Amino acid sequence: MTPSQRAPFVRMRDEDIVTYNTALANMTAEERLEHKRASKRGTKSTTQRADRPKSAMSSFMHYVCANRASVVAASPELSFADVGRAMGASWRLLDDSGRRPYVEMAIADRKRYQQDMVAFRAKVEAEAADDVIVTTTNDTTDAKASETRRLKAARELRDDIQHGLNMFARSLGNDGVASSPGPEPITSRARFVCATMMLLHQNKNKKVRALELTKNGSPADSTAFSRHVSAAWTAMQLHGHAAKYK
Repeated sequence: MTPSQRAPFVRMRDEDIVTYNTALANMTAEERLEHKRASKRGTKSTTQRADRPKSAMSSFMHYVCANRASVVAASPELSFADVGRAMGASWRLLDDSGRRPYVEMAIADRKRYQQDMVAFRAKVEAEAADDVIVTTTNDTTDAKASETRRLKAARELRDDIQHGLNMFARSLGNDGVASSPGPEPITSRARFVCATMMLLHQNKNKKVRALELTKNGSPADSTAFSRHVSAAWTAMQLHGHAAKYK
């Protein structure tokens, strides 16, 4: 941006600084302490909420709200910052009786703010508790669903392996030589298990750990065999070779 383009925003910034400093300078000691405490309270998530109660105004700000329009009407040539300076000067000229109505407004406003903040904090805590309950419930539900899927997959793998072993056992002739299995409505993975067993049986001299067979032709390590089948079948699916077992 060019200096001329930045000028309006710089002017607004300067006016805001003047207004803030004027209000701060005209606060009582009690109001200044409350302002300091309020600036340190709250987290980023709660201070930016749209439903957060409006902060209490100081007695000077109540005075400004009540009298600014008349000052602007009387001196329309004054800039925003000059209006703030003029009101600060007039506020300092007021005695205690002149300030009393605005001090009472500030006290009532501070009580309103404190009561509203009690309700607001209770609302925030209740929402946080609800979020914890919902999150915990969702996590529990997801964990149960994941465990159910895992158990179902394990059961299906076990059944496919057993069916494949049964098919392989039925495919063996009296002489112990593998022959083609008979037709049976069974899963593709079970047929893959049967085909794997046939290859192992036909290559008895080939030693593959976890795929070694016992004397009766069954896997020596059923757990390792299950892992091998699961991994090998996944690889077959990824490479598009599983279709041949349909």
